[in-house]
Amino acid sequence: MQNISNFQTLTPLTGGILGAAPAVFAASTVDDESTLTQIGYINDFYSRKQFKDLDYVIINYDSGKQSGVFIVKNTAKEGDPPAAQLVKVINPIPPTPPPQEE
Repeated sequence: MQNISNFQTLTPLTGGILGAAPAVFAASTVDDESTLTQIGYINDFYSRKQFKDLDYVIINYDSGKQSGVFIVKNTAKEGDPPAAQLVKVINPIPPTPPPQEE
């Protein structure tokens, strides 16, 4: 299967025990959010069982301009080929800097 996703980096952040517990990954890509969240974007990883439903992926995207936490969801019906999707669940916002003292 050809790669569909366009991650420049992808690193597992949790241990190597496979099973039902969600895994956590960190990744980066130049792709924007609308591309990342397209159904099928991560089919390559899902088909190879590197990602499974309910895994979390922390992604720095849009050439480093944005970041977010996404969850993996397969939207295909049982028996159909995967239709894996990244669904954004957290949009980190940096804290407001303290006011400057004069």
